[in-house]
This record gives sequence, structure tokens and C-alpha cells, in this order.
Amino acid sequence: MKSLEKELIILLEWLCAHWGFCSIPEVDRLKITKSQHISGSEFAKAVLKAEGMDSESEIEWMRRLRNCFIERFGATEVSAHDFDRGME
Repeated sequence: MKSLEKELIILLEWLCAHWGFCSIPEVDRLKITKSQHISGSEFAKAVLKAEGMDSESEIEWMRRLRNCFIERFGATEVSAHDFDRGME
């Protein structure tokens, strides 16, 4: 069964492999992956902040990360509850 945590881990691994977002400290990685509810914008801001980037000035990366999240989950926001109900 899929879980939000596992899917966020997969997404972070994809970002590292494809876009070079590999410097996320473990504490920030856990904060992101343990989220019970997260939106694409929140995800993008958290990734950029963890990478030492400013989400206000990194508008293009904010857009790309948010869109990547939406493509992965098929929604602008998700919750662990969605996966408990069988979101695929």
C-alpha cells in the first residue's frame, strides 16, 4: 500500500537524480516526508529553503517544483488521509 511518506521520499529522490536537489539536510527531509498534509507550494518552499534558496527570488524553481508535485500526485495538495482511503 502506498503512503504519503513513501511517495514524498520517491519525489525527493527524483528531484535529486534529475534536478540536483541533493543537499537537503536530514532534519528537513524528515519534516517534508513526515507531513500529514502538504500542498505543492508548501513542498516547493520547503525544498528550496532546505537547499538554502529563497522561494521569493526563485520564482521559476517554485513553479517547476510545484508543477512536479502536482504531476506526481494529480492534485495541488494531498494528505496522509488520502492514502488511507486508497489514493493511487
